Amino acid sequence: MENWKRLLLIATLSLLGLAALLLGIGILFTDLIVDFWWHVELGLKEFFLLKLLYRYILAGAVTAFFFLIFFLNFWAASRFLGVDTDEFAQMNRAESTRRMRVLRLFQSGSMKVFIPLSLLLAIAIAIPFYQEWHSALMFVFGPKSGVNDGVFGQDVSFYLFSLPVYQLIERELLLGFGVLTIAIAILYFLEHRISTDKLKDWAPGARLHLSGLALVTSLILAWGFFLERYQLLYTEAHEPQYFGPGFLEINYHLPLIWVSVLSLIGAAVAALLLINRGKGKAVLALFGVLFVTSIGVRNISAIPAAIDRFIIRPNPVKTERQFMKNNIDA
Repeated sequence: MENWKRLLLIATLSLLGLAALLLGIGILFTDLIVDFWWHVELGLKEFFLLKLLYRYILAGAVTAFFFLIFFLNFWAASRFLGVDTDEFAQMNRAESTRRMRVLRLFQSGSMKVFIPLSLLLAIAIAIPFYQEWHSALMFVFGPKSGVNDGVFGQDVSFYLFSLPVYQLIERELLLGFGVLTIAIAILYFLEHRISTDKLKDWAPGARLHLSGLALVTSLILAWGFFLERYQLLYTEAHEPQYFGPGFLEINYHLPLIWVSVLSLIGAAVAALLLINRGKGKAVLALFGVLFVTSIGVRNISAIPAAIDRFIIRPNPVKTERQFMKNNIDA
């Protein structure tokens, strides 16, 4: 009899617990359930599910993308190292065995480290994408306005939906590849020190790998400068006469941005040629000076002030006419 009472008590408590759980879930998800029913009644069930799941789909895709970038590069780095068999043969057996064991650890056992490390780095880099998922949604599905700006000829929707996402992608890619390049360089350095005691060149695969990462990082940085062009449209320096870029922005700042982009790419290529082939020192110096000069000149206020004083102000109607027209047309 007591067993039946105990079973009845357990069943009653279980039912009460289940009811409390369902009630709690109902309270927590009431808005979600009502919102779902409302979309179903309007025939927008698929849209609701897409809106609900899109952030998680985006988060998973971005995380997987960065994870693959980090992991594949770490995996390649563990296999591109060249081993000097002649030097290993000259070592005593114990030392040779110890070093080979460490190198095998880099090549195989290190996967236990590279996988979680790649995942952690991917999540850290991708966090801004999790927070800006709605911007990514508008980037994909945002409609065209049918109105183009008068300077770069881009549709207005580009500045509302695309440009912020491009800038976010550029920042995160630059951070990701910057961290990756430094990490791979450290990994190759450690492997190289373990494999040989002599000062020798790194293996061709290692140099090629690092050169590729450095070039990609430089191209991403150059893309960031390229995107800076569009920020000129937001200048307020000419208000209240008109809004947007004027003679100074288009004929002074914009050419300097292009010089920064091209000189950075040229300097990166020249640096890689110098490192890998020992040639191009003068070219590297030239592009380096151009890049530094373009950045420095853009931050010197005296030159724009002189252009404004001696070129723009004496005849503002002639110099600023087209830019005023662009503002009126917009």
